[in-house]
Amino acid sequence: MNTSLKLLLLLLLPGAGFPPGPPGDQSLSLLSDPLACISRLRREHGPLVGLLLGGERVVLVADPEAAKQVCSQRVTASKA
Repeated sequence: MNTSLKLLLLLLLPGAGFPPGPPGDQSLSLLSDPLACISRLRREHGPLVGLLLGGERVVLVADPEAAKQVCSQRVTASKA
């Protein structure tokens, strides 16, 4: 994928169902103080946070129960 196309895709809003999160790439914040960054993101956006990290959209799962649900849904979906 060329650079201009990737930049355009990053500027577009994430798809339906993508969890809310902060604007912009959060890589530096996460690298500089991971625990403080995760705590802040969870406090501001809840246990599922949609992020842009290094130009990729990712979901931070910051709650043990939510992680169990995500993992069990993944296993169930992959077996189907």
